Amino acid sequence: MSKYDSIINLPHYEPKNHKRMSIEARCAQFSPYSALTGYEDKIYDAGKDNVIKKDLTDDEKEVINSKLSIALENKNKCTSVLYFNKDKYIEKRGYIKRIDLINGKIIFEDRVKVNIDDILDINCFDKDKNGGTI
Repeated sequence: MSKYDSIINLPHYEPKNHKRMSIEARCAQFSPYSALTGYEDKIYDAGKDNVIKKDLTDDEKEVINSKLSIALENKNKCTSVLYFNKDKYIEKRGYIKRIDLINGKIIFEDRVKVNIDDILDINCFDKDKNGGTI
C-alpha cells in the first residue's frame, strides 16, 4: 500500500466561492510579456532611413501653383507629380481627373489623391502611343 492510496480516487476539489478559470484565461497568464510596450516599433523606426519633408520657400510655392494651373488647363496631358507621403518622396504619373482646391487635393483618373501641400514638383508632358514621353 502506497502513501497516496487514501486520496487517489477522491473527486477533484471544486471551489464554492468562485468559478474555475477558463482555459483561455489560464493560457493567457503564460503568454509572452513585454515590459516595454512599443519598444520593437521604435527600434524598427530608428533603423529606417527617415526622409524629412522639405519646406518650400514662397517662390517655390509660387512656381508649384503656376505649374498646377498649367496642369489644370492641360488635363489631356500626362502629369508627373513628385510629392511627400509619410516618410518618403513618391513620383506619381497619370492623368488628372480634377483638382479639388477646397480640400487641397489633386485627384488622378485612377482615384489616387495627392495633397497639394505635399507637392515638391509637378510637370506636364505628352505621351506617345507606346507610353514614352515626347
